[in-house]
Amino acid sequence: MIHHLKIWPVPFTSMLHNDKAAEFRINDRDFHVADQVLFTEWDHKVGAFTGRSILAVITDVQRGPDWGIPEGYAVLSIRLLSPIQPWTIDA
Repeated sequence: MIHHLKIWPVPFTSMLHNDKAAEFRINDRDFHVADQVLFTEWDHKVGAFTGRSILAVITDVQRGPDWGIPEGYAVLSIRLLSPIQPWTIDA
């Protein structure tokens, strides 16, 4: 399974430099270990994609309400597979 998710520029850059290895998300996509996630940078200030993406694999999923995670949310541990540039998404 490949999940396509938007991500804002600051966390995207941290992820790109391997400084960010987890993502807190609404658990609305039935995330599982070994699923891939295509994080596509979304500039919320201008309301558009930047053209940069990162492909990652989920290595662990912790779901709420365990560990203080709110019900309906999940913390995804991820490992970067590759940056993908340029990437075009039809909005």
